[in-house]
Order: sequence, then C-alpha cells, then structure tokens
Amino acid sequence: MLKPAAALIALSLATPALATPALATPALAAPTQAAEDMLKVANYSCADNDVLSVAYMNTAAGNGYAVVLVQDELLAMAQQVSASGAIYKTTDPNYDYTLMTKGRNADLLAVTNGKEEYVMKDCVTD
Repeated sequence: MLKPAAALIALSLATPALATPALATPALAAPTQAAEDMLKVANYSCADNDVLSVAYMNTAAGNGYAVVLVQDELLAMAQQVSASGAIYKTTDPNYDYTLMTKGRNADLLAVTNGKEEYVMKDCVTD
C-alpha cells in the first residue's frame, strides 16, 4: 500500500517533469484557478478487498496530476479533459493506465492487448 508521505514525495518530485504545456488541463472541479498548489492523498476501498492509494496535485497554474501505486511502481498521471468527473492518463508512454474518478468513486483501468480492462474497480473513499 502506498504510504501518504511517500506518495506526496513522489508527486512533488514528478511534478516539475510533468508540467509541460502539452499537458496543460483545467484544475479538478475548481470553478476558479487555485492561488497555490494543492496536495491531497485519497485511499479508496475497492472490490476484491483491494486498496487504491492516490496522491492528487492541483497546481496554481490549473494543471491536475495524480500518482498511483500499481504493481510496486509509482505511475505519474496527468488530468485529461472530462465532461463529468476526472480522468487521468499515465504520462509514461510505456504504460497505458486510466484513473477515472467521480465524487467519492474511482476505477483504475489498463489497456492490455488493445483491450481496456479493470485493474481495480468499484473503489470508494471515506
């Protein structure tokens, strides 16, 4: 399980590398731009007794990022445009994961052999 402190450290280290104009996206569900960077760690209880730990960061510039621990690897993700909820995609081209969140719910998906499959589903945070 990803420890909150480790997630925040990983996210803060990864953020400068992620903050490129190509990844510029609106802040998470924020009606106005934040005055400063915001960090949050969420632990989700998922189906099959899995635990999904995610460190989220919204930057003052309006970019949204997440770091997720998957199979003993920290995956950096950038927020994508979404009509409802939030969608994050891995920034490393060697990985193809999607984190979808809405309210207190989250699902983590991966593309394997061209097919999108759930890695963790029906996840809910307190």
